[in-house]
Amino acid sequence: MIKKYLKHRKKLLENEIEKIEELSEMSQVSIKQIDAQINNLKNEIDESSEMLSVSVRNNMSKKQDEVENMEDSKKDTYDQIDKYAKEIAEKMKEIKTINECLSQLDGVNVSRETFKKTPAEQVPMSSQAERTVDQSLKTKLNFCKGLVGVDDIRAKMELDKIIKEIK
Repeated sequence: MIKKYLKHRKKLLENEIEKIEELSEMSQVSIKQIDAQINNLKNEIDESSEMLSVSVRNNMSKKQDEVENMEDSKKDTYDQIDKYAKEIAEKMKEIKTINECLSQLDGVNVSRETFKKTPAEQVPMSSQAERTVDQSLKTKLNFCKGLVGVDDIRAKMELDKIIKEIK
């Protein structure tokens, strides 16, 4: 059951990594598109040839603002790619841990439904009963120990009971 869970978790993580890698690739394509648009806009901005015209200067100013906005968008996209890389690294670390756990579990049957003790591991019933009696005896003796200072007559009666039970 544990192996089944670990394998399922590993598969989920691998699927998440694939999705994140696709998003990262899409972001990289987006950066290339932004670069191309910036280059186009910069090529359109020709300050020296149309410097005297007011309408052209306003238009150049708008294009310059657009370039700055695209640069900001490009920086945000790079930041997002970094986040994707960190997320992938975390998931890869978890997959590594899962793989280590799976390798430790190889050959070990830990399923609650199928786990059975080998005959060497089974404790005989008489031994279990003795442990229960020993535990009960310890509890009674501790009770008597506490009674000795307070009520020594009651402690003596309890000790007599314990002696009779042991015989």
